[in-house]
Amino acid sequence: MEDMKSIIRLEEMCVLATAADDIPHCSLMAYVSAEDCSRIHLITHKKTKKYSNFINNPSVSLLIDTRSSAPQGSRRNVKALTVNGTVAVVEDAATANVLRQEFITRHSHLREFAEDEDAVVVEVTIQSLQLLRGATDATYATIK
Repeated sequence: MEDMKSIIRLEEMCVLATAADDIPHCSLMAYVSAEDCSRIHLITHKKTKKYSNFINNPSVSLLIDTRSSAPQGSRRNVKALTVNGTVAVVEDAATANVLRQEFITRHSHLREFAEDEDAVVVEVTIQSLQLLRGATDATYATIK
């Protein structure tokens, strides 16, 4: 489990998978995580396909991998973490503002995007994790 949490804390980008009418949709996203890695926070605009998808179906999956932090030429050691959970808009304005500032601190290049009036902070509550090390070594964990 610590390997999984380490990847969540270390990396900064993920692929968010949502679905509508059994049609999947993937989006490359910047994120920040809760210290205990039980939740992942993202920012999106309301006029996006992913937003529409998860409003209607809150079940999501994220893929976080270690390609960007692995030493060059060491593809054999890349790890891929699949995160399954549910997503919801952070409705409490004070909480959303704290999370938005945390997001901007980590991803300063996205400040204008994050501060746009159409941008909302969303929270993925993690339900399960699957870590793949190489092609066949997998570990699965559920979160209570």
